[in-house]
Amino acid sequence: MRDAVLDNVLKTIICRTPYLGYDEFECPECGDWILIYRHCHSRFCTRCGVKLQRKLAAQAEVMCNRVECIFQHPPVAPRRTVLVSGATLH
Repeated sequence: MRDAVLDNVLKTIICRTPYLGYDEFECPECGDWILIYRHCHSRFCTRCGVKLQRKLAAQAEVMCNRVECIFQHPPVAPRRTVLVSGATLH
């Protein structure tokens, strides 16, 4: 296994655990506190990667709304019927 693949797998495994560290937040009014574990920030992580993808999609949407976007998705090709040895396939 390549080192880069192993590194990303290990990052994903230890994501949001004490191994990457944490930040402690305390409410000044009630004194309650909470630990927020740090993230791996890997695009291959099922949690961090999805968050990054959503952030990039939102930025692209905002940019398209600001600028006159001329990109249009190409139309889907119509279905064709193919005859193979007497059987009809779609």
